[in-house]
Amino acid sequence: MNPLNLEENLNPRQLEAVMRKDGPVLVLAGAGTGKTRVITYRIANLVANGVKPERILAVTFTNKAAGEMKDRVMNLVGDDAGQLWVSTFHSFALRVLRSEYRNYDLQWDFSIFDETDQRNLMKQILKEYGLEEKIKPRTALYYIDIAKGKLLDWESATLHTVFDSAVGGALVEVYSAYQKRLKKNNAKDFSDLLLDLIVFFKEHPEALQKYQEHFSHILVDEYQDTNYAQ
Repeated sequence: MNPLNLEENLNPRQLEAVMRKDGPVLVLAGAGTGKTRVITYRIANLVANGVKPERILAVTFTNKAAGEMKDRVMNLVGDDAGQLWVSTFHSFALRVLRSEYRNYDLQWDFSIFDETDQRNLMKQILKEYGLEEKIKPRTALYYIDIAKGKLLDWESATLHTVFDSAVGGALVEVYSAYQKRLKKNNAKDFSDLLLDLIVFFKEHPEALQKYQEHFSHILVDEYQDTNYAQ
């Protein structure tokens, strides 16, 4: 008898996704139909069948969701769940960057600017550029976040495809100033974590290979909401 009681706790389609062993699995279903439940039981089933917990990575969008997922798995498999990599995209990127930056003698002790820090910095920059009446800090940060999600830094030739035409030229300068100010403060915003991790892996393919070989299974909750960088 399966100690997870999969047949009792899952419907036939959920069970099919949980039991699938080889190749990628994509679960398409509406809200509230149990997609996260499938991921939770899939993780538990992998562990029950001999996959080492530390070789499983599960990512989602919020700390609350990550915590709930880990708690659910712990209820199913016990203390082994403590070795799982369950986190948000940004927490995963932060963990890897801090670890690998140390290994490569890079600046690892950077700070993270939260939303308030970002808005305050952007207000200052917009005022310095005389744009405080034309562009709201929230709007500028919104477009910059989209650009970073498309892996476009402030020097990218295609940046104009993201920024609104009416203020696009100004936003390029603002984006540049914003990134330079973050660097001066030895800081990153949340989107930088993903962008910088991708850049790091491109520059150090041996580090990327290490993580590719480390994780045997990667599970993504709310996959439909991911952007290009994620």
